Amino acid sequence: MKNLLKLYQIVFGILLLSLCASLQALADVIEVRAAEVSAYPGQQVTVPVTVSNFQAITYFSLTVGWDTTVVSTPTVTTAIPGLIVSIHDMRVHVRYDTSYPALALNDGAELFNITFSAIGAIGQSTPVDVTVHSLFVNSIPTPDGLGVDGSVTIMQEPVVPLTDTLIVQAAQELAYQNDIINEYVTVSNFNAVTSFDILVEWDSTVVTLLQPIFSNLFQFIQTNNSLRLIYAGPAITLPDKDPLIILTFTVIGSSGQSTPVEITMNSLTADSSPPTLAVDGSVTIMQEPVVPLVETLIVQAPHVSAYPSQTISVPVTVTDFNSVTQFDISVEWDTTVVSYVNVASASTDFLIANNYLDNGVRITYLNSAPISISDGRELFNITFETIGAIGQSSPVDITIISLTADSAPVTLAIDGSVTIIPEPVILNVGNGNGNVNDEVLIPLTVENYTNVTLFEVPLQWDTTVVEFLGAEDILADFGIFNFNFNSIMIFSIYSDVESSYPDGTLLANLRFRLKMAGGRSDITFFIGEDVHVSGIEWPLQVNGGSITINEVMPMIASEISSGAELPSPQVEERSSVSVFPNPSNDFIEVKTINENAIVTVAIFDQQGNLIETALKKTAKNGTFQYDLRNLRKGNYILKMSEGESQWIVRFIKE
Repeated sequence: MKNLLKLYQIVFGILLLSLCASLQALADVIEVRAAEVSAYPGQQVTVPVTVSNFQAITYFSLTVGWDTTVVSTPTVTTAIPGLIVSIHDMRVHVRYDTSYPALALNDGAELFNITFSAIGAIGQSTPVDVTVHSLFVNSIPTPDGLGVDGSVTIMQEPVVPLTDTLIVQAAQELAYQNDIINEYVTVSNFNAVTSFDILVEWDSTVVTLLQPIFSNLFQFIQTNNSLRLIYAGPAITLPDKDPLIILTFTVIGSSGQSTPVEITMNSLTADSSPPTLAVDGSVTIMQEPVVPLVETLIVQAPHVSAYPSQTISVPVTVTDFNSVTQFDISVEWDTTVVSYVNVASASTDFLIANNYLDNGVRITYLNSAPISISDGRELFNITFETIGAIGQSSPVDITIISLTADSAPVTLAIDGSVTIIPEPVILNVGNGNGNVNDEVLIPLTVENYTNVTLFEVPLQWDTTVVEFLGAEDILADFGIFNFNFNSIMIFSIYSDVESSYPDGTLLANLRFRLKMAGGRSDITFFIGEDVHVSGIEWPLQVNGGSITINEVMPMIASEISSGAELPSPQVEERSSVSVFPNPSNDFIEVKTINENAIVTVAIFDQQGNLIETALKKTAKNGTFQYDLRNLRKGNYILKMSEGESQWIVRFIKE
């Protein structure tokens, strides 16, 4: 027992060190956490959603989901100004209004709470699924947002014992197959007891009793699935939570099995004649994780997904596959979900028997010449066609019937799967190009848009390159909203009206003015999408577009290509514009005939390449100052635009 206890202490120490390392890695993560709560049938229960590291938050969006068979549609309460809350498609949608100041909350502070009614059966549980879609700190998007799920579990409403109730209680234990564990049966208010007859029972197909530990004052009767403990004698008292019995079990059942540890108090006598309460425990067998040895030879299939009626290849890869002289490996699958097409192997020396089973294939190698395959490379791959329904999954079950190698390694087969997923709703973003100050329309079109009940897709682009002028031709039932974060524009198009549209349907045209010559802005998907089909969360694919702006302005390029020599510093291209001093090594003063006007200034080199642009406001005398300090020495062209009017003047930077 001492050695076993020491082993437990070592294992606990290792787990504690691992936990500390994990907690340190998560120290700076911004966390939104739902609580784990329990409720009785029919009871209303509130789940607080709290935060950690929640500082300088300028925008966020998140959703919360639940199992509608366990709890009812909730209500949401918050004391935080600026939170926008809606409930649809069995999810709570929460986002922060960007017109409000940056949000800062103490660790553990409540962001909002959700109140459910428990409508399921005793023992049922629903996750309270928190998903953080987007998060901005000081107007900068960050990926460090973590949603931590909570839960609501429906439990048996207990008989509330009196303060002096004598309780005999078994523990709830978790174990792996073949573990040896101790099940403690403890007591409370066990005072001046002069006799008792207590029966403990369990499922002998799940656990086997190795040894009971109890006082030698007690008598016992033991069977393969029970222990009866009997006492009659002087009054005895035990401290609260002390064990009355310790049952040492060997776990013999399979992963997922569970046995109750049932307590029956046949009789009990004490000086105070207290009420008694027996509380059952349990032993549940967990799935033990596969931790392969370093030298283990592994044959592994991946978990892949595919659309209905799609052809897909499943690669079967290897690790530590060294000097193998013989193997015999079978692969099986569910023929109601996938249909076999063919197998492609890494070597022509492999024999493939695809008539091995109706639902399997067998690959063998019988050549005595040893073969080696690099880690992660394919041994073979199997091509399937999906024939099942969305949501169905077929195992890709790997069995190593036999394998021989020079090093006689331990072998491990890791199964994969093919899961049929829905084809995503597709949003296509068009492309555009032009010159500075041109306007372009970028179309947004959809594919696979059938029975869509919720569609909210954010897009982003660079506001230093293009100016967003608005959305046009917006399809009925759709709306838009947009906001700026630094140089990024976040634009969202949304609809919560169930609808279907043919492929290629135009949702809207986005109008842009082009600002930066030679610039490019991609119009890409931004975090925080929410798409549902028939009320079910659905995948989305965004095919992003882009806007490119020509480098050389046509008017300047044509003037330079004419071959005219640059004028002397004091000569003006337009008599209404002058530059002083010229040449200059720091600033020039540009004089125009336009007073209090906003002019667009563009600087070009001698080859007509755009160097920089700016907006300037002229003074009452029609002048403005321009900073040349970032320019290299040389000859330049300054072009000014106001409305339809344009002027050109040349200058020299010394």
